[in-house]
Amino acid sequence: MRRKLSLVFFGLALIAFGVIWGGFRVGLWSFDPFFDGWWAILLIVLGICGIIDHGVKTFDVILVVIGLLRLVTGLGIIDWERFKLLFWPAVMVLVGFTLIFSIFKKEPVRGIDREAAARIHESFSSKHYRLDGQNYEGGHVEAIFGNVDLDLRNSVIQRDAVIRVNVVFGAVSIAFPPNVRVETEKKGTLGSISDNVAANTAVNVPTVRVRCSSFCGSITLK
Repeated sequence: MRRKLSLVFFGLALIAFGVIWGGFRVGLWSFDPFFDGWWAILLIVLGICGIIDHGVKTFDVILVVIGLLRLVTGLGIIDWERFKLLFWPAVMVLVGFTLIFSIFKKEPVRGIDREAAARIHESFSSKHYRLDGQNYEGGHVEAIFGNVDLDLRNSVIQRDAVIRVNVVFGAVSIAFPPNVRVETEKKGTLGSISDNVAANTAVNVPTVRVRCSSFCGSITLK
């Protein structure tokens, strides 16, 4: 349901921008949608979509705050030349403190259902998830300035599945049950991707294809 609401909001945002742009081009109004700093609206929309999709996360809030600040400076409400002197330093300080405090925040292992396991996103936090006794059919695991530990050892994988793993300045670890074959597709920049899953040479076992993308992060399969 959250995913659908997020798509609806994003769709409405595109429609609104298209109407404003079209009206400007045919002369219905003089407001130019491509004013200085117009791209800040995209940050706000993406941040709100993220909040609707998976709840309030630090990364999404930062996107909204940065977008709002750049928007008001682009519209001339605040003098950007003065504000920008401290803008990016303030952002770096905020991100730094968030990363430091996330290390000391201990999170218990959380049991999740198959629907939640299909889409896991963490930013500026560290979470441990375990799927027990339920079917797993693949999904998406994403960590942006955060850590995800997904335990699938007690899950039920009966057919081939695909897992997409995306990491940006974070880490993801996934543990698999022994009755599957794991195939890895690696795409990393300034990061590490480790496949420590024991080879399974049995016949007619499900194959899990893990498509890994890491930028300055680490992915561990075991």
